[in-house]
Amino acid sequence: MLFDAIRQGDADQVRALLAADPALADSRTPEGATPLLWAVYTRHSELAPLLLATRPADFFEACALGDTARAAELIALDPALPNRHSGDGFTGLGFACFFAHADLARLLLDAGADPNLAARNALAVAPLHSAVATDLVPLVELLLARGARPDPEEGSGMMPLHTAAGHGNRQIISLLLAAGADRGHKARDGRTPADIARHYGHAEVAAELDGDRTSVTGKM
Repeated sequence: MLFDAIRQGDADQVRALLAADPALADSRTPEGATPLLWAVYTRHSELAPLLLATRPADFFEACALGDTARAAELIALDPALPNRHSGDGFTGLGFACFFAHADLARLLLDAGADPNLAARNALAVAPLHSAVATDLVPLVELLLARGARPDPEEGSGMMPLHTAAGHGNRQIISLLLAAGADRGHKARDGRTPADIARHYGHAEVAAELDGDRTSVTGKM
């Protein structure tokens, strides 16, 4: 019931459930996510104060929330945290990238986070997949500068280039191609980045990806 109330953003119900059973704040989804992570996933971060009323955020919750100070505090106590996985299989860097916390991503990389460490779940996303999904160019540049491979495959076989193509983001496409991403790579369903661009209505980007150019920034 708690996770349903969180998904609906029902603060009154969340408050009532936690008052009746405070231990629910430490419960898990079948995949292993905490109530706070579930709140962030379902875009109800405003429920965080209720869910953290009886305990501080753990490392992964801090990363999802973008709480740089809390993440730094926990890393000081356990320097291995940047390369561990959450109960549902994600890394702190993956969370920081997906939720567009660029300053936190930099802190985690400075603390030794592996920019190529993928999620240990069916999604198998690398931090670069998550960064590209945000369309934040500086975050993508940061990961590539820190050694992120340009062409990791996630669970469906798609690379970050597929995502950038689907968004029609020429600047990120150019960054990935310059770093060595394979424009002809096919996902498990057989689609190339150009196919994804075409599917989402970016015909010009698709045509450029189908060509032999090494950059698609010329028409920005």
